Amino acid sequence: MKLFHKKIEWAVIIGVLAIALIFPIVLNFILLIPINANIVGDSTHWLSFWGGYMGAIISSAVAFIILYVQYKNNSKENESNRQLQVSVLSYQQESLWLNKLREAMLNNLKWYHTNHLIAVSNSILKNDNVYQTNNQIRELIDNLIFSDTHVGIMMPKGNNRIQLNRYNEKRNSSYKKYMKVLCDMQIITAISCYKLTLSELDERVPSWKNAASKELMYYLKKSDEDIFININEFMNNRIDSCNDLFEELRTTILDCLSEEQIRIDSIVNRNI
Repeated sequence: MKLFHKKIEWAVIIGVLAIALIFPIVLNFILLIPINANIVGDSTHWLSFWGGYMGAIISSAVAFIILYVQYKNNSKENESNRQLQVSVLSYQQESLWLNKLREAMLNNLKWYHTNHLIAVSNSILKNDNVYQTNNQIRELIDNLIFSDTHVGIMMPKGNNRIQLNRYNEKRNSSYKKYMKVLCDMQIITAISCYKLTLSELDERVPSWKNAASKELMYYLKKSDEDIFININEFMNNRIDSCNDLFEELRTTILDCLSEEQIRIDSIVNRNI
């Protein structure tokens, strides 16, 4: 379509130039033809008239072509400016989103540090007040749920960004694994603080088996009624199982943020 329009433009320009060159020659021959009629003025007057008339037409045509070319150039420039303005606005919005996402990610990440689990484990092993220990675990669970939900809300749905989806998968798997450890600690807290046997645990907390991990079930089954044997070792093993979560999640966050920053920078770069 653009090529067709350019051909028309050149045809018009060539046509105007051809008329400007051919018309004086044709007019000269016309004026030499004898006409048996009364005409005001002689050939010289008519030649001057037609020269001025054609000059005005040609000048108008040239002015029109110049205005048309300027209009097209201005239209292209205006369209480019509009695209750039839209790109800048999109860049600003995406940058604001990325900054908020970065804050949410880092806030979520800090709750995966094993220092929190160690603090809870020490409280359990010291047989501190059961309510205090449970509140400690409950606070950790609440913070983890809140921060994870905050990140989830900010995640775009149905995207094809590799690192973003990889982070989402890692976040979900880390959440489930870490939350399972916290559930084990809640059960261990009830057992340790109240000195419960397995049968007593079944009576007081009948739903504990649904929340317990396979590791805890194996430990309790192995310990039988003497469940306080090697409880310290079990707690350390559960904490160790989360040691790599923090670093893996941190690395995935850095990769994700780097990819998103490159994507956002390209919004403006491709329109400059």
